[in-house]
Amino acid sequence: LKQEMMEYARAMKFERAQVIKKQIYALEHIQDIALLKHDFEVSHYMTSFRMEAYDIAHMGGEAMVGVMCVYNGVEIDTSEHRVFTIRSVNRSHDTAALAEVIERRLKHTEWAYPDIIVVDGGVAQKRAVERVIREHNIQIPVIAVVKDDKHKARELLGQKKLTERYVREIVALNAESHRFAMKQHTRKRTKNFLK
Repeated sequence: LKQEMMEYARAMKFERAQVIKKQIYALEHIQDIALLKHDFEVSHYMTSFRMEAYDIAHMGGEAMVGVMCVYNGVEIDTSEHRVFTIRSVNRSHDTAALAEVIERRLKHTEWAYPDIIVVDGGVAQKRAVERVIREHNIQIPVIAVVKDDKHKARELLGQKKLTERYVREIVALNAESHRFAMKQHTRKRTKNFLK
């Protein structure tokens, strides 16, 4: 259209060139609106996306804490970090402690439910969390992060389309939950020691 407009202008057919100029403007305006709408839809999806990661930390069952860390679709949101003091488990039993944390978290209906739950561990931890979620009649996919002997993510257990699409976010959020759990466990152990 721009080339056609220029040809009319060169031929001194300004009225026809003006009509084409208005058509070009209208098309560009439509394209701008479409891009703005697309950007809004993408940003709305990303800011409404929520992934939660959980980890348990203790030393031989002592000073046991569970933590929740949140990825909000854009970044890890430290203002959403939560600490759970383990109440029902009084020995080293990560799976039962994790189930308790998930149970207590799901009772907080004022918190947005996650699109994905990430747990530190393997099949046992994944199944324990899935059982609690089922008992609440909620459908949230669970991804378990299996670690190697250097405590690095070796394998992700869960829906393949999710583990492939969000691999970086899952691994980063899992590492953050481990860091935060260790920090809270150390804080609790120090507090218990000073009593």
